[in-house]
Amino acid sequence: PGEPGALSFLRAKGVDKLAFVCLTHPHSDHFSGLLPILEHFGDRIGEFWLFGLDSVHHKKFLTVKSNAATTAPRRRDFEQLREIFKYVYRNLLAGDVRFLQANVKLPSFGGVQVDCIAPHAREIGRYKSSLSGWLDRPEKYKADENQLSAVLRLRYGSGTGILGSYASTSSWRDVVVDAGKLQES
Repeated sequence: PGEPGALSFLRAKGVDKLAFVCLTHPHSDHFSGLLPILEHFGDRIGEFWLFGLDSVHHKKFLTVKSNAATTAPRRRDFEQLREIFKYVYRNLLAGDVRFLQANVKLPSFGGVQVDCIAPHAREIGRYKSSLSGWLDRPEKYKADENQLSAVLRLRYGSGTGILGSYASTSSWRDVVVDAGKLQES
């Protein structure tokens, strides 16, 4: 079907490197087309930011997703996500992969401060706990992957923007509670 629109846009703008790429959570509308971007930019990607599962839980996650991929569209989505993970782990140095979680310090880029404000450790913990239960019942898999959604706050000068992803309601409650703490940082 051709080149992903995001890659075409980046090429048209003359972008030759990316400071970071962020996979906010494992839904296909957030990772479709990502592999060609990774392949195109290759070692010209500074960091790869990944929703809040460590590599041990990624393995469980992929096992569950593979077992739950019982239809052609689910299988296609699973294969695409697995290829992204393979590419990242094969081609990026361990220090170039950052697992996102609220209140973890992220680097600044050209005066833009990026803060990860979700998911909170509680949300990640809930998802990890539910993940083990799906290993034996993949056909019933209905875990809320939105619990893993990264929410990023970008600050530049006096401006602030929020990239909200699909964070769960409980994540947003935590974000509101933490808002005062973040303004102080």
